[in-house]
Amino acid sequence: MFGYERMKVKKAIMPRIRQWKKDVKNKTAPMGQTDQKAFLNGLFREKLDSRHITTRYENGEIYPKDIAAPNTVFIQFPEPHVLITDLSDADENWYRLSDIIPDFANEAFLTYELGCWLASIASSINCCEYILKYEFLRNLKKEGNDSLLKRAISDNRLGLGSLIKEKTYGCLELLGIESFQDKLEYLNDVRVSIYHFNPDRAEKVSRRGQFEVEKSAQIWDSMVSPIVAFRTYEIMLDLINHFYSKKNALEYYEEAVADWKKKRKIK
Repeated sequence: MFGYERMKVKKAIMPRIRQWKKDVKNKTAPMGQTDQKAFLNGLFREKLDSRHITTRYENGEIYPKDIAAPNTVFIQFPEPHVLITDLSDADENWYRLSDIIPDFANEAFLTYELGCWLASIASSINCCEYILKYEFLRNLKKEGNDSLLKRAISDNRLGLGSLIKEKTYGCLELLGIESFQDKLEYLNDVRVSIYHFNPDRAEKVSRRGQFEVEKSAQIWDSMVSPIVAFRTYEIMLDLINHFYSKKNALEYYEEAVADWKKKRKIK
């Protein structure tokens, strides 16, 4: 072992130290365009390989799994009549929360297909947080709960964790998605584990794992991250299909017509 260590220092470490010293002394120029293109092409190949090289786990399941593309058919406006009038009665900042939801969903899909697992995980989680936040505020407005709406808008910490856990908000109950509780708590544990490097939350995610590798490796390990990416993406897809399916789009359109008639005093 000592002989191996000496050889590694001599053949690998010291040459690199000498080269870096030379680069620092000569103020080596940044990577040129040709080098950048070569780096980019190499990185694409590496990521695509990770997408298409599959592993069969002990229960017979194979990852990375194929995924379906997201389809946000229609997101309802905070004021439904806007579908027809193109104008809202107010101009609240949170009205524009919905604009980013399809972008996060599409980037979660794209980065998954590229094999960029961490990027896909982040986009899926962000998409879910924006869906919950937007639909929560929209439904508070729809119900005329102005006091809770005002409180939520002014809450700078209103995010995935508080929307799931804070009973005073009652977000999941208001939206009728209590069945998503466990899935959303998993998302939040993954979020805190990766975004904030929280070992306790990472341990919770590991305990939820189905495979031996999940229970022993970090969630960003190359064997585990494709599994986590698939699970977070599927939760995002379930949430999109719950709120923005064609069936719901039909209801939203009918609601928009009714709201427009009410605004225009049409019987």
